Amino acid sequence: MYTGAVLSVLAWMWKISYLAGNFFGMLQYIDWNFDPTLFSIGGFQLRYYSLTWMAAFVAGYYLFGYILKREGRDIKLLDNILVYAFLGTLIGSRLGHCIFYEDAAFWRNPLQVLYIWQGGLASHGAAVGMFVGLWLFSRKYRQPFVWVLDRVILTVPLGGAMIRLGNLFNSEVYGHPTDLPFAFRFIENLPAWSAGAQPVYSLPSHPTQIYEAVIYTLIFVVLMLIYMRTQTTRRYPGALFGIFLMLLFVSRFMVEHLKLVQDSVDARFMAEWGINIGQALSVPFIVAGAIITVMAFRGRFANHTITDAHGHARHK
Repeated sequence: MYTGAVLSVLAWMWKISYLAGNFFGMLQYIDWNFDPTLFSIGGFQLRYYSLTWMAAFVAGYYLFGYILKREGRDIKLLDNILVYAFLGTLIGSRLGHCIFYEDAAFWRNPLQVLYIWQGGLASHGAAVGMFVGLWLFSRKYRQPFVWVLDRVILTVPLGGAMIRLGNLFNSEVYGHPTDLPFAFRFIENLPAWSAGAQPVYSLPSHPTQIYEAVIYTLIFVVLMLIYMRTQTTRRYPGALFGIFLMLLFVSRFMVEHLKLVQDSVDARFMAEWGINIGQALSVPFIVAGAIITVMAFRGRFANHTITDAHGHARHK
């Protein structure tokens, strides 16, 4: 019976791979002519990118609420941690973009960090900002910082996948030209095209937004399996956070290799160092992740203060 089931599964896998091969064999590229604006009223526009950010925080909100209930924690912490994480992520991502990608303009006019409507959010800055926000939260509400990090990071890859889909809707942050059959041609004159002009397409390119969305979703599944099916978070506090840093930023470093240079600052950096800014900023996170993971499995964070379901501090 088991042999027959295995053979049946293998037969279906062969059929699917055969059909997929034929399908992609007929493709040369995919034209991505998706309007990034859902609707506009006067000067107001609602863009899909904004919706993906909203979806990321809503998904994180409900997932962290599930974690609090599962561990018998005070559900009142949910709204508070959302505020700290949201503000930390938003401020950090904007500061990161201005400092690393628009450094000259930023130092001439530091107030441009407030011009969120102009776009420009850096994920590495978002990570630092979120960690700072969570540290402030843990201090104010007397929650152990390592415990907070080990749980909140479960929400990050899922949110990151949604935001990368927002980049896809915006036809931005895509890769180098390629002859792969699933390459995308992106519209390079989006504002003019939205106003009625003919589209000007890029060369068929790597849809790196989709690559990252898929990778981040897989990382989310792996982290959730570790959290749900093992005792890692209980026996080795901090290990899940370290694993998260390594998985996320190693994958980010690799995908960055396929991306086009973002701007002149990035081009100068790559000409001098051989890697782009996104790759360079990923290295400290990878190193930190490795160090934190080793320390966690050696029990270096095991004696941190813990709290009961009502948020009262006690010691082991």
